[in-house]
Amino acid sequence: MIDLSTPLGTYSKKGTVEEIQIETVNIPMEENEPPKQRDKICLMIKREDGKIIRVNEVFVQDYKGTKKQRGLWVSTDASGSVNYFSTLGKFMRKYGKTTIQDLVGLEIDLFVGEKDLLVGSAD
Repeated sequence: MIDLSTPLGTYSKKGTVEEIQIETVNIPMEENEPPKQRDKICLMIKREDGKIIRVNEVFVQDYKGTKKQRGLWVSTDASGSVNYFSTLGKFMRKYGKTTIQDLVGLEIDLFVGEKDLLVGSAD
């Protein structure tokens, strides 16, 4: 019989960024306009069980405090740097990284997101 003071367990999955890939995605535009191409960062992450997974979305909190799943889209500012306020920028700041390449070797927490896929977190 379980002791009634038994605490709730935690869900903790971690992985290490092994490689970073840039995926170019065609974004549909208005009717009669060609698709726009945008780059998205894909983190190739080695899970604790040794399996390599592809993570290109993270949980991020919006200005209202609501957590949403967003892609690691490449967005740059006027100087060509990663946009400070983008999801990618927020993810880099969380882990104290100044370049995208600095994410290689980083251990991150993984969470179950939409469609039961594992995602990271920028918060």
